[in-house]
Amino acid sequence: GSSVALCHSARIGAASAEAGLEVVEAYRRQGLARAVTLGWAEAIRGGGQVPLYSTWWGNEASRATARSLGLLAYAEDWHID
Repeated sequence: GSSVALCHSARIGAASAEAGLEVVEAYRRQGLARAVTLGWAEAIRGGGQVPLYSTWWGNEASRATARSLGLLAYAEDWHID
C-alpha cells in the first residue's frame, strides 16, 4: 500500500519541467525509475512542455535510466575551486 518510486516536477518553467526521481533502495534496479520517469515525461509533454532530466555525472544508475529512455545530455555543471 505504499509508493516505492516517484517521479515529480522538481522545477517548472513556462516551457519545460525538470524531473525529480526517488526510488526506495530495496526496490532499485527493477525498472521502476524508468517506468515512473516515462509516465511523468508523457504527462509533461501532454501539457505542452518539454521534459528535462538531469543528474550528477557520478550517479551511474540515474545516467542508465536516462540512457534507457533515449535522453541526451543537454548541460554540464562545473566548478572552480
